[in-house]
Amino acid sequence: MAVIGYGTLGACALSYGSDLDIVFLELDGVDVPPGLWHVILFVTTGETVRRVLEESGGPGYVPMINEIYGRTSWGDYRAAMEAIWPHYLDGERGAESAVLALLQIITSEQ
Repeated sequence: MAVIGYGTLGACALSYGSDLDIVFLELDGVDVPPGLWHVILFVTTGETVRRVLEESGGPGYVPMINEIYGRTSWGDYRAAMEAIWPHYLDGERGAESAVLALLQIITSEQ
C-alpha cells in the first residue's frame, strides 16, 4: 500500500516543517548532506502514517522509505534516522537537537 505522494509530504512539511525549516536555515555554514531534507520528510510522513494506521486498527503499513533506503544513497542515513528521529516524533527531542544529532552521526560516518 503506497500512501506517500508529494501531497502527503507537503502536509507533513506543514505539520513538522516550520521547526525544521528554521533549524536548517540557521545551519549557516554547515554542510548538510545531499538528500537529507528529503529523507527527513519521507521518514516523518511514513512513520506518521504507520502510527495512525496502527492506532486505528488499520492494515499494517511499511513506510516507503524502507524500500528507498535499499536502492539509493539515502541508505547511508538509515542508522542515524532510526536512532534519532523517533525521539523527535515522540516529542522527546526538539527539532534542533534532533537535526544536529543526525548531522553529527552522518558526518562522522562519512
